[in-house]
Amino acid sequence: MFKPLKARNWKEKSEFIIGALYSEKKTKRFKWLGAICKGLKNGGVAFRLKLFGTFEAPVGFKYDEYLYKPSQEGLCRFYNNVDFWIAPTESEGLHIPPQEAILCGCMVMGAVGELNGMSDYLDNQVTGFTVKSPEKAVELISSFYYTPQKRERLDEISKSAIAKVKSLGDRRRNMSELIYLFRSFVEKDKRKESLDLRRMRR
Repeated sequence: MFKPLKARNWKEKSEFIIGALYSEKKTKRFKWLGAICKGLKNGGVAFRLKLFGTFEAPVGFKYDEYLYKPSQEGLCRFYNNVDFWIAPTESEGLHIPPQEAILCGCMVMGAVGELNGMSDYLDNQVTGFTVKSPEKAVELISSFYYTPQKRERLDEISKSAIAKVKSLGDRRRNMSELIYLFRSFVEKDKRKESLDLRRMRR
């Protein structure tokens, strides 16, 4: 379902498309995105911001596009129009949007020390990028914007990232394995509870 629909032609880009998941949950650290956009604007970087989410569109926050509760097909098209995917979320296990973004050819940026689920596939400078702060994200994006020669690496990083995510298995198989794991925990608890009851009756 999620795959590149076109070549990105990094060298020809005169502006970057920044993408992110909008959420009101504090763990998503959406404030990072505001700081990044402000830094890019102050640095003269031409960019557009595209968001998607399951919450109503943010109020008082400037963006160019907001996709509300998209279908998988719509989300695939959305990712294919994004260059850099910002994922500063903290303390989260299953973080699926960055994987989907990678499969569509986006460059994913995660926060150092807060990768959690992303640590399975996000390797700095190999399958994406990790940054310590919004300011570091601005520096990195700006370096690609003002030095087009550096963009030559991005296609190779994208290929490595796609291969890594695919090696983790597809969503259906992973969810089946997760359900099996949960069921095994439940069955284990039931057996322990039954054994404890028998011991109490003796």
